[in-house]
Amino acid sequence: MRTFTLASCAMYFLAGLVTTSVGSVLPQVLLHYHLSYTVGGQLIFTGSVGFLTGVSVFSYLNGKFSEKALLCCRGRR
Repeated sequence: MRTFTLASCAMYFLAGLVTTSVGSVLPQVLLHYHLSYTVGGQLIFTGSVGFLTGVSVFSYLNGKFSEKALLCCRGRR
């Protein structure tokens, strides 16, 4: 379980790095594709909602199945 917890913390950290990376290059990308900051905000919002939804769904599934079953994409047998 300790390894699973450390992996979960690493995923939180990586999600933060991705958000920071996207945010740092966003002005150049929007300028290159001639888009407004509205589209950039939607990108960041969608990523945040997807992350929060994934964490919530995984927490729910973690209560129903074992960690090994979830990581291997198998249900109870």
